[in-house]
Amino acid sequence: MKTNNSLCLSTAFAFLLASCGGVSKIIPTPIENIDVYQTKTTRLSETELKRWSHLDLVKDSVPGMSVDKAYNELLKGKKGKKVIVGIVDSGVDINHEDLKGVIWKNPKEIPNNGKDDDKNGYIDDIHGWNFLGNSVNEQLEMARIVKQGPSTPEYAKAKETLETEIASANEQKAEIEEIINAGKTLGDYLKKQNFTIADVKAISTTDEKLLQYKAMYMQFLSRQDKKSFDERLQDGLKHANDQLNY
Repeated sequence: MKTNNSLCLSTAFAFLLASCGGVSKIIPTPIENIDVYQTKTTRLSETELKRWSHLDLVKDSVPGMSVDKAYNELLKGKKGKKVIVGIVDSGVDINHEDLKGVIWKNPKEIPNNGKDDDKNGYIDDIHGWNFLGNSVNEQLEMARIVKQGPSTPEYAKAKETLETEIASANEQKAEIEEIINAGKTLGDYLKKQNFTIADVKAISTTDEKLLQYKAMYMQFLSRQDKKSFDERLQDGLKHANDQLNY
């Protein structure tokens, strides 16, 4: 089996990450104190939208994961060392810009020669092994059990759960497609697809469906611009389709 780097490899996957030595004890904000801090009420800037997860609730008024604060306060001056981290999950994109340069490579395996060089039972397992087979779509957890057949323990329960999750994914897909259609309808009316909240607010019509779409997008665009919202919709649609095309 030849390794295809475009695949999202699954279990028994490892890569190198920089890990730092001992750090100071992290004291989390008590749950009862969360409401004391003022969260940001104005629209996030483009930079904040891209980096919100790095920001800190107390310092930036954005409930992120305080990544910047951790680097600046907890890890500052610490010397890191490389460790190998094994990933057992539904998949990893080995060509992702943050992972491509640090992905673990099996030193005992010769790439794409069709042989099990390290004699571990897996041919060309350069970056680990995909136990789901030649799959590029996101796999639902229960799909793995169902795929093994009725003789597998918990098969009936897994099948029922899987069917529920598939139904949920179908609903999600339908909702997203409805929102996309609403945006297209508004765009056709306004004669431009990259419209603003001001454009939507200015719509004057007696068409009930158009008024419904107007109300929807007034809410959506109060938080972000049309281009960013469209990108999120496409990401959501891809996620739903990946779940359905397991």
